[in-house]
Amino acid sequence: MGEIITGPAETTYTFTAPSEPGTYYFQCDVHPSMNGDFIVE
Repeated sequence: MGEIITGPAETTYTFTAPSEPGTYYFQCDVHPSMNGDFIVE
């Protein structure tokens, strides 16, 4: 988790995905309606 960035600023986060295949949920702490899944194959 990084610091909160306010618009119109932007940032890029780099992370290491889990090594275990599966579907992983993510959610914005500030705007919970901003969420989704990412898939590790």
